Amino acid sequence: MAIRLADLHKETRKIEVEIGGETLTVEYRVNVVTPAFLNSNPGVVEQLETALVSWDLLGEKGDQPLPITKEVLQTIPVTVLSLILEEITDDMRGPGKDEKKG
Repeated sequence: MAIRLADLHKETRKIEVEIGGETLTVEYRVNVVTPAFLNSNPGVVEQLETALVSWDLLGEKGDQPLPITKEVLQTIPVTVLSLILEEITDDMRGPGKDEKKG
């Protein structure tokens, strides 16, 4: 059966990211990374703004998730952004990603 490119771009996954003893649930676009995207040399904020679909990171009032925008991402500590990006990358690699080759 043939696969439509548009369907590949729609695929998302949810992962959990451990941050300071708490769990952040993140949904991301699995196939957002393309050669064209990589050639644009995106920074961490641009990568996450493009890849993230949803998360449960709450605002100051704690009643609803913060929007995933450049402005919001720029207020989050780089250590947290890096953890999210690292978990997405690990998830994209699939099973066996942590096994060492011997």
